[in-house]
Amino acid sequence: MGLVNSFIHRLYQYWHCDTVTRQDIHPLKNYHNYELAFQWLRENEPVLAAHLEGKSPEDFRKMPKYSYSSKQVFSFNRWTCVGEAGLFPDPFYSPGSDSIGFGNSLTTQMIELDLKGQLTPERVDDANHFYLTYHDGLTFNIQNSYNCMGNGIVLSTKFIWDTLAGWTFSGLMMFNSIFLDPELKMKVQQINAEFFPLSYRMQQLFRDWANQSLGRVSFEFIDYLAIPFVNELRTRNLQSNKTEAEITEAYRASLKLLEEFAQVIFQIALEDTSPELLPKINEHPWLNAWAISLDASKWETDGLFSPKSEPRNLHIIKKQYLEAINR
Repeated sequence: MGLVNSFIHRLYQYWHCDTVTRQDIHPLKNYHNYELAFQWLRENEPVLAAHLEGKSPEDFRKMPKYSYSSKQVFSFNRWTCVGEAGLFPDPFYSPGSDSIGFGNSLTTQMIELDLKGQLTPERVDDANHFYLTYHDGLTFNIQNSYNCMGNGIVLSTKFIWDTLAGWTFSGLMMFNSIFLDPELKMKVQQINAEFFPLSYRMQQLFRDWANQSLGRVSFEFIDYLAIPFVNELRTRNLQSNKTEAEITEAYRASLKLLEEFAQVIFQIALEDTSPELLPKINEHPWLNAWAISLDASKWETDGLFSPKSEPRNLHIIKKQYLEAINR
């Protein structure tokens, strides 16, 4: 699917004439046949519904549980399930190519190892763990976006955060075949393991921000590749044939950037939801990003004001992002 002629609206996305929603937000029973689907359009996308009025559909299909996972996709008994035969995360962000690339590459490597008599059950288990963990984490992050649809600044900021994270982890993994090298993969996982609790915090922040937004922060257009720190990370990470030292440095630099950007996002979210709390935050120019929350009652107990990393200046990143949203 392409993003051409797509609509992002409150808690759902509309692709061409395909509706993709979360069951807990927009139940399928409300639009599971053409008549109900057209009524749903009248209520949620009246402009599109008006253009379709009086036109007969050539076809209508429904696909419950569009996103799905598996317990196993690779077997020591010489079979694999790649592509949609194994799993599919979610059409938003168009992650299918990455998923297929990881699956096909791992399958090819296992065939090569098997032909050499070097394939082991442990290697297959490791491939399953990597692929399924990647998929399930990606699906969680993407589907968290549905809670943010309808709030432009939250969804756009989350999109940029998720893009930076993707270029850091999926990008470096894919461009340098790290996932095919167990020893190197273990080394980089030790570096980036601390990102995942930070990511979980940020996904919760985006949900809370969308729910509590007062509409104080808005924008008309964001050219995210024109944001210097975004383009710098992209240029650095989406390169192949890096040395191990260069890969390690790229991960460390990206994690530092994500830690800094998390704090900037937190400040902007507070400005939008609870501006009266900003003076307290401004007393602490460097925070524990792993304790970020819009619930001020948890700040002290979670250690928000007790960062473990050395303080760094957030001015440049904040300035670049605020300029991008014309603030």
